[in-house]
Amino acid sequence: MSYQYGIGICREALTYLSGDGDIQSRLVKAFGELSVIKEGEDLSHELYNELNSLDNEFRLRKGNDDISLHRDFTHRVVFLCVEIIIDNSQAKLIEA
Repeated sequence: MSYQYGIGICREALTYLSGDGDIQSRLVKAFGELSVIKEGEDLSHELYNELNSLDNEFRLRKGNDDISLHRDFTHRVVFLCVEIIIDNSQAKLIEA
């Protein structure tokens, strides 16, 4: 696994988040992808902690049907995925 792998996982998660279906099922699919990311191997420690925090928050929200809460949360997940892609891309350039 590598930072490149982390980029691919985040791209896949973004694809799920922008797909069809209700917001809850899109979040479930996205977190299914994001759950395979490994700390240190696929992304930085700081971003891994942020991902874990969002994952824990998602587990707490899972039964809540308030769409506005899910939309706000989805925006935060999208932002984190983009952050991971940018951070990992810069790390890859440094390694080269």
